[in-house]
Order: sequence, then structure tokens, then C-alpha cells
Amino acid sequence: MFCIVKKEQSNFFSLLNYSHSTKSSIDNHKLQKMRVTLLLLLFNALLYGSSGFYLPGVAPHEYQVGEAIKLKVNKLDSVFTQMPYDYYSLPFCRPSEGIKQDAENLGELLSGDKIENSPFKLAMNKPVECQVLCMKTYNKKDLFHFQQKIEERYRVNFIVDNFPAAQKFRTIISEEKKENDYIYEKGYPLGSVIHHVGFFVVVLCIAAIK
Repeated sequence: MFCIVKKEQSNFFSLLNYSHSTKSSIDNHKLQKMRVTLLLLLFNALLYGSSGFYLPGVAPHEYQVGEAIKLKVNKLDSVFTQMPYDYYSLPFCRPSEGIKQDAENLGELLSGDKIENSPFKLAMNKPVECQVLCMKTYNKKDLFHFQQKIEERYRVNFIVDNFPAAQKFRTIISEEKKENDYIYEKGYPLGSVIHHVGFFVVVLCIAAIK
């Protein structure tokens, strides 16, 4: 390796310098690609990790008996129209302090939902029945909007302690063995339509929180 003719030495070192610079540029290019890939993976992890529950960025909280639990309202959605609406686009009871945005963590922000406060008052391990939330008088326009959303099978979505509220159904696994199981559907129906001979009745559902 050391038997290099002197006149060729400059070419040899030029070749070494060229190969070193070329290698450096390739390494820098690979490093930039790795950085972009890592950022994309991180973004996807946050985005899809938040689609199930609103857990990212929330520390566990152990509630004491009687401690207040925040109930937040989310969008109204329907699998038939695929058009979400703000909860307060319908004339529901509103908070006395006014409607405010209530997204608390990164998962809620990335979800793209419009999460807001509500007038509901909940307390840990303190069952309450039949409390008046508010008194409202609806005109024909208000009732028409309710009827339209009910006929389009819209569902109401709540968030309690950063978990989505869901409706519980019992399903039969085996009729012979009499085995039952339970499934949960996110939200609850805004109302239902009861058909009868010659007419139909539109029923508005009242939220029952357990």
C-alpha cells in the first residue's frame, strides 16, 4: 500500500477525498430520509392511536367518592347521511356559563371533533335520578329540526372522563346453550320513529347516564 509512485500520489488522494465527500452526501441524504420517516411514523401513531379513545396526553386520575366528573358533548353523527353536526346546532339545554371548547389533550385535538362543555352534573358513586336540567319552550322550527335529525337516524355522542359514552346491547351467542354476550355502540340515538296505520310518531330520546 505504501509503494505508490509520487506523481500518482495526488490523484490517489484526490480519489480518496472524492469518495469521502460522496459518502458524506449519501449519509446526509439517508439521515434526512430517516428523519422524515420517523416524523411520519410519529404522526400516524398519534393520529390512529387517538381514534379509539381520547387517551394520548392524559394522566390516570383516581376519583374520590362525590368528586365531580366532567361530561363533555361531541358531534351528532349518522351513518346514513355521513354529515356530522355540532351538538348545540339543535336547541338542547346549554351550560349556564356559556358554551366553551373543551378539548383537553392531544388525542382530542387530533380527532378533529368539536368537543364542548355541557350542563350535566355528575359525581363519582353518587346516583341521581330525575333532575331537571333546564326548562325550554320549543317552536315549530325547533321541533322540525329535531324531527329531521331523528328521521335521519342521528346519534348523540358524549365524553365522560375522556372515554366515549356508549349504548349497551345484549346479543345471543347460542340459543341452545343460552349464552349471552354484550356489545356496545358509540353514542345513543337522538330519537326513534314509531310507525302506525295511517300515521307515525317521532319520539325524542332523553339521555340516561349510568
